[in-house]
Amino acid sequence: MKQIALCAFAAFLLFAWTQDGFAEIYSYRDENGNLVFSDAPPDAAEVPPSQVQVTREVAPSPSPRTSSGKAENGRKGVNAPPGQSVAPKKKKPSNAEIQAYIEGRNRLNEEARELREERDALQEEANALAEEGKRIRKRSAMRVHNTKVQEVNDKIMALSEKARDHDRRVRAYEEEHQDIIDALTAGNN
Repeated sequence: MKQIALCAFAAFLLFAWTQDGFAEIYSYRDENGNLVFSDAPPDAAEVPPSQVQVTREVAPSPSPRTSSGKAENGRKGVNAPPGQSVAPKKKKPSNAEIQAYIEGRNRLNEEARELREERDALQEEANALAEEGKRIRKRSAMRVHNTKVQEVNDKIMALSEKARDHDRRVRAYEEEHQDIIDALTAGNN
C-alpha cells in the first residue's frame, strides 16, 4: 500500500512538473536487479548516487512561424533549409507515455516482490518439514509427512512456472517500451 501511495505521489509530481515543460526521471537497478524508473530520487542509503541515472525532460520549444502558420523556411512543419531533406526523427515519448511506462514497470516490480515473498514462505515451510521429518519414527506418520512434502514441492514447481512467466512478461514489456527506455537513458550517456 505504501508503494502504491508512493507511485501515485510520484505520478502526481511527474504530471505537475511536466505542466511547466520540465521533468526529471531517475533510473537505477534495485537490489534484485529490476530496472526502476521514478520521478523522485531514491534514498541514498538504498541506492548509491553513482548508480542513479538522471534524465531531464524538457518540452521542445515551438519552431518559429510566420503569420501564415508555416515554419520560417516556408514549408509547414519542416525545419530544414530549402532543398535539403529532413531525416525522419524518432518520435520522442510523451510525458504521459513515460508515466504509463513507469506505472507498468512498478506493477511488474511489485509482482516480483510478491513472488519473492511467496518463495521465501515456501522455503520456510520446506525447511520446517525437513526438520519435522528428522524426528518422525513411525511409518504412518512418515506417509503423512511425505504427502505434505509433495504438496510443498508442487507449490514450489507452480511458483517456479509463475516466476518464469513473470520474467517473460518483463522482457516483453521492456522490448515493447524500448523506445521509452532509450529516451530515458539517452541523456545519461
